[in-house]
Amino acid sequence: MEQERIKIFFDQQVHVVMERGAGDPEGFLPYFATHEPRDEEIMALLAISTLLGGEFRSDARFPTTFEALAALPPDLRAEICNSFRELLRQRLRAAPAA
Repeated sequence: MEQERIKIFFDQQVHVVMERGAGDPEGFLPYFATHEPRDEEIMALLAISTLLGGEFRSDARFPTTFEALAALPPDLRAEICNSFRELLRQRLRAAPAA
């Protein structure tokens, strides 16, 4: 199913984005340390990071990451966002020990 393929891709991108951003003192970790990220913020971060990272293989149906994310039903987008939030909490808890 197309939606599941897209969800799996963005689930993987959550980990990629988190790894890339973990060491950036001016990145998203300090910003999100002060508040719980909204779904819209997470979706925008994933879409832009994936687009700039060149990891999204577009096709005629979903030429951009934004369109691919928008094609997902709300429950699948929520799962991606919850996965991001969980990894974010883990990173933020680990940050002082680093």
